[in-house]
Amino acid sequence: MDDTSILDDTEQYVSKSHSKLLEAVSQLDKGQRVKKVERSEPTLEVSEFHLVKSGISDQDTVHVQEIARILRKKGHHIEIARNIETAKKNIRVLPKPLEKPAAERIKRIVGFEGTKKELKKNGTQ
Repeated sequence: MDDTSILDDTEQYVSKSHSKLLEAVSQLDKGQRVKKVERSEPTLEVSEFHLVKSGISDQDTVHVQEIARILRKKGHHIEIARNIETAKKNIRVLPKPLEKPAAERIKRIVGFEGTKKELKKNGTQ
């Protein structure tokens, strides 16, 4: 064998391995892509994937007052009914959290006040 045939063999081997590598990378790339979400028509099918309210009416919903009323009629569930009613009375909507810059500003102010108190305790200021 001469040098040119050896070079041709190595070039063929390199080109085959390179093409295998490119094919493997393209296969990896195909599996990683996230498809764009598509909208579908609303259906009457109730599923966690079809969260559409148009097929569900308010008549089918169960309210807490109804559950408490039914449980009050049964003697051994009276305590549960009371707990439901007290929990319903204590329900309140949480306030909207502060915007990030305002929250960070408050944290800095509180941290500054705490550091100031510690420095006063140590006698340095």
